[in-house]
Amino acid sequence: MTRSLYSDRDTTSTSVSLPLEDKVNQFHSDLMTIKSELTATKSEMKHLGHSITTEIHSITTEMKCFSETISAQIKVLNTSMESRMDKFENRFLFRMLFAAFGVVIIGVGGTVTAAILRYQTPTAQTPTVQTPAVQTAQAPTVKSV
Repeated sequence: MTRSLYSDRDTTSTSVSLPLEDKVNQFHSDLMTIKSELTATKSEMKHLGHSITTEIHSITTEMKCFSETISAQIKVLNTSMESRMDKFENRFLFRMLFAAFGVVIIGVGGTVTAAILRYQTPTAQTPTVQTPAVQTAQAPTVKSV
């Protein structure tokens, strides 16, 4: 039998080791609980990570579709605006050409007319036929006696 220096108790007896053994068992139990909770947390985090990855993929797909839709709408609007601008330019250019052509006709026509009148040689004029004047019928006058 071994005795402790500070007490009369035997160190090999079970009465001394029970509280320490209870503490070790409690520590071991707590450690197992923590490990179990840690495993559950890891599993939950893995599940959340997979869920987040799925959501990110879904959002990315939606954004791609949205951007493609917006891009298509912008192309349609761009084409529409280009068409309107082309029509406006064509109308504007047509009006400008029409106005310029009119100015040229007036300018050339006036110049040609002036030149013809200036350098016209006297020619025999053709006689004009005059129509007889229409006589108005008057009522017969009665002579008084």
